[in-house]
Amino acid sequence: MESPGGRTLAVEILAPQAARWSGRARHVVVPATTGSLGILPGRAPVVAVLAPGTVRVQDLDGDWHALEIGGGFVTVTGGTVEVLDG
Repeated sequence: MESPGGRTLAVEILAPQAARWSGRARHVVVPATTGSLGILPGRAPVVAVLAPGTVRVQDLDGDWHALEIGGGFVTVTGGTVEVLDG
């Protein structure tokens, strides 16, 4: 699935018991321990430790979704973003 004018991200935000959000997105912002980390399609692979805070996801319609996490990890590989909460 392509967004107008560019590629998209496959995003999964996972908690220990269940998926909290899953879908295609234009942009993801996570609270890394080193500061906010913005993720757009085409980003280089990265693994980062997350601090407690808010993960923000912009869906394909341009709407933003905010999810609170207690810390964890994010991995970005290819066009996939996985956030592990907790």
